[in-house]
Amino acid sequence: MKKILVCGGSCSGKSTFGSVLSSKLKIHSYDLDEIYWLPGWKINPSNIFNEKINHITKNKEWIVSGNYFSWQNTIIQNCDTVIYLKIGFVTRFYRALIRGIFRSINNTPICNGNYETLKQNFLSKDSLLLYIIKTNKHLDKEIENLKLKYKDKNWIVLSSTKEINKFLT
Repeated sequence: MKKILVCGGSCSGKSTFGSVLSSKLKIHSYDLDEIYWLPGWKINPSNIFNEKINHITKNKEWIVSGNYFSWQNTIIQNCDTVIYLKIGFVTRFYRALIRGIFRSINNTPICNGNYETLKQNFLSKDSLLLYIIKTNKHLDKEIENLKLKYKDKNWIVLSSTKEINKFLT
């Protein structure tokens, strides 16, 4: 495992997992949210985002955490291992709820200094909670299609916090 993609639904623990795995393997970790989002919740232009992904995947070793299916093929083509954090809906929804409240109340910066607000988290059409509900079934189908397309990759599916912790120790 030298070139690793960590994917999973929103609030499945991709960034945290990638960071811990990075420390254990001594391989640099990249969070796609940090590359995608610019300050002020602006989106990095596609060509720049693509350049950054191409630059990362040319390295000898890397861990990339995130789901951006428009660019997933570039990452998967260049990785040797895909780790899918297949965490259940209820757990992910609960994490999003708690995380959203915590980050909003504590004004915790995320993704290049952006901040989440209670309004953004709970009263917006772009709410993470709403996104989790809308995309719940979609991700598994996407992953299954990718697994069929990229059979040559080492696929690791971790379906619980217990499995994740065991894998990381």
